[in-house]
Amino acid sequence: MKKLFLLAATILFTSAPIFATDNIDTAKRFIRALEAGDMAIVAGLIGKDGTFEDPTFGASHKGRDTLLRIYEGYRGGGTTHDLFGYVTNAYESSETVVLTYMVYAAVDLVAGGKAADRLPLMGQIIRVIGFKDGKIIRHTDLANYSRILATIAAARKARASQ
Repeated sequence: MKKLFLLAATILFTSAPIFATDNIDTAKRFIRALEAGDMAIVAGLIGKDGTFEDPTFGASHKGRDTLLRIYEGYRGGGTTHDLFGYVTNAYESSETVVLTYMVYAAVDLVAGGKAADRLPLMGQIIRVIGFKDGKIIRHTDLANYSRILATIAAARKARASQ
């Protein structure tokens, strides 16, 4: 009887309501679409008054059309290759999804297009994605992009002096 109770309690307390799973799945689909540059999927998921925030750079942008212009450059304007991310943890509370995300990319240090000029980078990002009526209304990236940019700048300088 005790085992049955523990099993039932485990199921009750670890199961998420259907909307939580749907929002987590939608948030993951949104991020995969950004990585793939699939703006049709991204556009279909963002609410009309959606907001993108990046506290690292003090950026805050609002409106679907503005966000789509910003997201067009998400892949680094041709200098980022093999962009791939892996969600290590996902959580939802009150229509807000939090994704802990490991990202990998090969960055072309001199924008010369040669594979030999690419520096592999990995980093952790926390993404907070808010929903309303099934649409994304807020996307906040929390990452130390400044450190990544400093690493790229140092690598470019070292490459140039070779």
